[in-house]
Amino acid sequence: MRSSVRQINREFLETVDILPDHRIQPPLVSLFFNERRREAVTAISSFDGYKLVFSPLENENIGELVKRGLLFADIVILNHANIETEPTFCAFVVPAWFPKEEYTYTALRGKTVPPHMVLGGRAILASGSRARLADGSWDGVPATGSFPLLSENVAHWCVTEGRELTLSGQVMYCPLVPPASWEQYLYAKGLNFQSVYHAYRLLPEKQSYLDDNVARAIQRIDLPMMANVDLPTLQRIKEDERECFERFRMHMMQAMNSMDLAAGSSSFDRQMSLMNESIRAGIDEVKRAHRKIKKMRFIDLQRIAFISLPTILAAFVNDPGIDLLGPTLSLSQAAIMYLDHLRENIENKTELQENPMYLLWRISA
Repeated sequence: MRSSVRQINREFLETVDILPDHRIQPPLVSLFFNERRREAVTAISSFDGYKLVFSPLENENIGELVKRGLLFADIVILNHANIETEPTFCAFVVPAWFPKEEYTYTALRGKTVPPHMVLGGRAILASGSRARLADGSWDGVPATGSFPLLSENVAHWCVTEGRELTLSGQVMYCPLVPPASWEQYLYAKGLNFQSVYHAYRLLPEKQSYLDDNVARAIQRIDLPMMANVDLPTLQRIKEDERECFERFRMHMMQAMNSMDLAAGSSSFDRQMSLMNESIRAGIDEVKRAHRKIKKMRFIDLQRIAFISLPTILAAFVNDPGIDLLGPTLSLSQAAIMYLDHLRENIENKTELQENPMYLLWRISA
């Protein structure tokens, strides 16, 4: 049975979040992903939906980055732009329940491979010793080992601010994940992605994987309304407006894929500026349509304000015992006016929602 992203995330949190005050041990993070290498990459490969990889820098706001990512993708995968390739001797604590199985890849020895492929190795446990964990138990086992150290910022965010998103499977931390362009690099070096990870290809469907260039473009898009929405609200709007979310994403993906995505080029910057202008114009168009619809709805409601619900229902059962409050309005006219009002509301809302920028307007409304 394949492990799901949620399952890997839960195991990750249980393993690394063992010290008080959410202190992160980089060697334990490396050890975890070495032990769960196969399950982690297979969970990502088999995830059904749009996947977006971000590599936050030390000083970047990870929450804002994730918020942007979830506006376009079903899952945001966080890794590192750079990883130390030289191992450092470390002393750290391992929870006693941690699996004992070792993953060793001797075939990699002596080859030039991306650092994501060589996160670490084996931990030597201090037999008979125990260390106190955050839950008050003495289930921590002191350990030593040589590991390339990961920066703590991403793991710490997943354990603290991003914990709910991590548990729900909308965000995954996986330092094993290389950029999409590296798959060809690995094959050129004689390394088969599938055999090394003992899993399916990590990026099996290009159309569902938003690549590095798209990630850079997403970070450059001007979305001022995003500052006014928190992650739970954004997720609720995405669920409530699922069709509009899909329409927005398709529109933006087509726009970004049609751009010259050479990062830093004058063409890229120029087209990004045009895209930002198009987004603002689309939102303004939705605002105008919304004001128009509100005005029309107010006039319609004034017209039928005196028609009660029992009267409308009576129009369908033809009950002569219910009198209309308007002396010059017949029962059939009342029903027609009410149904016309409902039809206009449906048509107006559909017209509004068909604009791909409707979702951004909902976020900022």
